Amino acid sequence: MTIPPTTADAFVREAAATARGLQRLAAVEAEEATASDVAQTAVCLTVCAWLEHTAAGKFEPPRIGELNDAGQAVIGGFAEWLNQCSLAELLVDFQRTHSGEQFGLRFFELFLHAFDPRTRLKRGVFFTPAPVAQFIVERADDALRTQLRLERGLADLTCWADVATRFARPAPKGVSPDEPFVQILDPALGTGTLLIAVIHRVWQTFQKCHAGAELRSQWNLFVPGFVKRMTGFELMATPLAISRTQLLLKLAETGYAFETPLEWQLFQTNSLELPLTVAPAVADAKVTLVPTVILGNPPYRISSQNQNPWIEELCQPVKQAVKHEKNRQPLNDDYVKFFVLALHYARRSGLATLGYVTNRSYLDGMLHRGLRQQLLEAFPHQEIIDLGGDTRGGTTGDQNVFDITQGVAVLVGSPAGTKVSYVRWQGFRSDKLARLEAPSDDDLSGVVITPESPDYWLAPRAMVPREYLAFPSLKELMPFSSPGVKTSADSVFIGFTPEELRSQVQAAGHEWSESLLQRVLYRPFDVRWLYYDPALLGRPRPELARHVLGHKNVSLIAMRQVVQDTITHFGVCEGLCCHGTFYLGNKGQDYQFPLWLAGDEPRVNLELSSLPRSAQDYFAGEAGAMRFVTCVYAIFYSTDYRQRYAAGLKSDFPRLPLMHEPLRLSRLSVLGLRLVNLHLGFQRGEFQRDEPSNGTSAFPLVGGGTEKELPDTRISPGWPKHENNTAWLNPACGIAGVSSALWSTEVGGYQVCRKWLKDRTNRPLSPSELGTYQSLLATAEETRRITVEIDAIGVV
Repeated sequence: MTIPPTTADAFVREAAATARGLQRLAAVEAEEATASDVAQTAVCLTVCAWLEHTAAGKFEPPRIGELNDAGQAVIGGFAEWLNQCSLAELLVDFQRTHSGEQFGLRFFELFLHAFDPRTRLKRGVFFTPAPVAQFIVERADDALRTQLRLERGLADLTCWADVATRFARPAPKGVSPDEPFVQILDPALGTGTLLIAVIHRVWQTFQKCHAGAELRSQWNLFVPGFVKRMTGFELMATPLAISRTQLLLKLAETGYAFETPLEWQLFQTNSLELPLTVAPAVADAKVTLVPTVILGNPPYRISSQNQNPWIEELCQPVKQAVKHEKNRQPLNDDYVKFFVLALHYARRSGLATLGYVTNRSYLDGMLHRGLRQQLLEAFPHQEIIDLGGDTRGGTTGDQNVFDITQGVAVLVGSPAGTKVSYVRWQGFRSDKLARLEAPSDDDLSGVVITPESPDYWLAPRAMVPREYLAFPSLKELMPFSSPGVKTSADSVFIGFTPEELRSQVQAAGHEWSESLLQRVLYRPFDVRWLYYDPALLGRPRPELARHVLGHKNVSLIAMRQVVQDTITHFGVCEGLCCHGTFYLGNKGQDYQFPLWLAGDEPRVNLELSSLPRSAQDYFAGEAGAMRFVTCVYAIFYSTDYRQRYAAGLKSDFPRLPLMHEPLRLSRLSVLGLRLVNLHLGFQRGEFQRDEPSNGTSAFPLVGGGTEKELPDTRISPGWPKHENNTAWLNPACGIAGVSSALWSTEVGGYQVCRKWLKDRTNRPLSPSELGTYQSLLATAEETRRITVEIDAIGVV
């Protein structure tokens, strides 16, 4: 063992190294998953024992039943190392580096990340900051007091019979009328942060109601029964062990006497599985439990491994509401299933209060309307605090309170009342945590919203003009569509050149076949190379590929939802586009709409019956089908269309004002054809311009180099930068003639002239790539000019 460090990071590293050593020993006699669990549990129990006993001096390592003698010897060595550590110095460093968070609560997340980050991501293990837990518990406590009229909130001992009478509802079957009403469940216990906050809140209530000897006496009488009414379910053994230790430490902090053993209701189990062959105590707890307060920070994982028949059946009503949707994958996220679980328990009691912090996508996600409807039925009174923090959502300066990319929200729901309020907090993480610890009235005074059928939005939405809703949807007019290809490993299967792509694929251990090489629209105006092997790609979209690969075809690209303020998310391509072409985030998806569908007899992907007869005639036949694409593309590039109907374009597939007379449609189609040819020409490497010009020479290379030497075109870290009408690749070399307006041109939420270069940081541009970029600038400039002509015609 090395000399004991006093820093938190080194402490965590030593614990992780010990666990890896144990895992290697245990793996001889156990499956890998079991070995990992045993190693985690052994190390964490040892750390917990050290935390509990260090004040009394040297401690002996705990005996871990699952370890053999060799494993116990490793734990013994770790204990000796711990006995040399200074807890005081460790806590000081932890407070300094982790903003005052509790070491015992945060240790497991840090340890698991160092030991095996794959397990952390697989299980969705993310630490709940104490201010978040405290806030949820306080708002739930307040809801019990104000909505259910329980004077002492979480500490209240009012029996079920009295509450049932108060709200004219029968007590649940199997529940004694004399049983205290407040029964608490955390179905995703983790390291116990929320239940610790519950104890803290209840202790505060006792301090307000009692004093002196009476306080101690009443508290010692209350705790044994209260502990039996706090249930926690946790899948992983290690955090379950930590949670019990932390709950004991919290009770010790209150001065509880521990005169008799406490009957903790903490169970190692998967909350999303119906118990079958498990310990009777666990099965009984899950089957008969009737919680009235459900608190949690459920795991977030869209590719859920919880697909057992029981939870899938509970999720059916949520999915049934969007049964006609092709892609319902977002509803498979674990956090959605934990919401469904809460609804399941809420129906048992009929009077449950909910306090969750989760992924915020259910507030305004298109596919979540069934979930929103059910939440409103079970919890008609809701307080929503949208903490934001979607780090890929296009909002700058808005940090997450968790170390994750998904924005999060707190929902506190009550069965009594009908008010739904929403408030959004933006800013730095430290500021949000401070507000959670001591929220002001302004922090909580949100807008009152009225969720209505069919969408039941739980976040305010801008009004969509009535005429827009009367337009046919692009999805209605072009029934077949598909998201773009998702490789799940872009660094392997996407390359800048065929040669680089071949090296990447072979370096990853895959065989190379030239026939699988395809050009792909990776980002707006950024065409790269794709190794299209459906057996290797995450989502190869074969149903799309069969229509666009090996065929002369053209596809429109549009978003279903847009989170950015500016609507610029439209494109066109001839082959495949990538998932995330216009937006790579946690909500919203770009879809590709091919014009032709392959088959024994190729057919057009158009359904025009919703259009006026004159428009149907104009778009009839093969030539008419192409006129449809060009006309729609012109509409997409109308500034007035994008601005006037922004609220509608953010909500669903774009709707199209194609009710004009053929003359107007014809003028739009001509301009749209110029745009389509321009953009497809760029993708092919064939820049096109209607008027004679000097082409890319309008954007000459400037800077270092001599007549015999090319300048350094490497894009330096921290670059490109725009200054004096020049796009600088590095401090000495740039491309001139780039106006501020051109530099700031957005497509799909990206500044395309900047992003193309930024994605090639540390990469010297070859003469060919330099020419491509100059063509991009010319294409963007020409697009701006055609857009002005479209605006002059008007589409709305």
